[in-house]
Amino acid sequence: MTEEIMLDVLKAYYQKQKLIFDDDLKQLVTFAVSQSLTPYLYLVSENKIFKQLYLSSYMTQQKFIFLQNELTELFNQNEIEHYYIKGSILYKLYDDIALRTRGDIDVVIEEKNLKKVKKLLVENDYEYVCSESSHHLKYHKNNLEVEIHFGLFDIHSDYYQKYLNSFKFTKLEANYLYKINDNDHYVYCLCHFAKHLSLGTGIRLILDFYYMAKKTNIDFSYIKEEIRLLNLEVLHNNILNAIYIITNEKITDFEEKNIDFFFDYLLKSGIHGIHNLKELDENKLIVKKNKISYAFSRLFLPNKAKRQSLYPKLGQSIIFYPLILIHRTFYLFTHSIKKLFQLFNPKKKAKKNELEELYKKIGI
Repeated sequence: MTEEIMLDVLKAYYQKQKLIFDDDLKQLVTFAVSQSLTPYLYLVSENKIFKQLYLSSYMTQQKFIFLQNELTELFNQNEIEHYYIKGSILYKLYDDIALRTRGDIDVVIEEKNLKKVKKLLVENDYEYVCSESSHHLKYHKNNLEVEIHFGLFDIHSDYYQKYLNSFKFTKLEANYLYKINDNDHYVYCLCHFAKHLSLGTGIRLILDFYYMAKKTNIDFSYIKEEIRLLNLEVLHNNILNAIYIITNEKITDFEEKNIDFFFDYLLKSGIHGIHNLKELDENKLIVKKNKISYAFSRLFLPNKAKRQSLYPKLGQSIIFYPLILIHRTFYLFTHSIKKLFQLFNPKKKAKKNELEELYKKIGI
């Protein structure tokens, strides 16, 4: 199976082995793209067929680095405190920058600076892209995506309160650029991973934890206590098992167990759940804990930042809230009514029980 071959590719790279591929290369490349792992194909085989994929990843990373430096300079010049998260700093830890593929730049600002940042970005040729998120805005420049985070999690997230004031986890690095502490970034990445797992997030993010443990100042006694408080011990243990199987290295103590189900779930979901997005999206709705709260927030948009992200002009003033509500009602009725009904569909009970059991084993 293609999933097993991709796992073999990762094992080969981290255990310094070479592979020869005899199967359908087109199918293998398609699968590697879905997992954002194409550069590994070239590095473990040195097959010229894969060289262009590797170079493409390398050049894309260079473009992201250039734009990120430009963004930092822009924010420094305008006295905007900011820091980067996820792949925007993790790429530096990898042996080869081409390996840590990413789809955007993730930069965090304080919400009080949001209006100033929005104006600044538009003035510097960043194109706003409408999104459903309540804690970040999307912009495009030079065909690259930038996410401006004014929060790290949605208000309904289990992790919202912990990261309400996320700058407390950072230290000033230079000018107005801050750096998130290594331990706290590790824990945040685990929370972020857990958040996306119900929709599907592929196997690539497992490798982030390996590099954070190997290349940063991680204190696992601190990490384990934080994870215990967040009830993420099962998930973290699965990740540590996965790292050991892929790299043959134990980065810290863990309980060894069979995690075939974990690999199966990660490899079948794709990096953004793209293998079967419809089914995964349905799964997320089926197991949503507070269905009434979710439906209420989707319709009434009580979060001001989310109103402003969806309605940049009308969302600035509460006076226009009735107009927003009218439009929102018609929009949901024409675009999302099936999803909202699906929340309360009693026929999904058996599927819900099955998913909840799987998610419990995964640790989410």
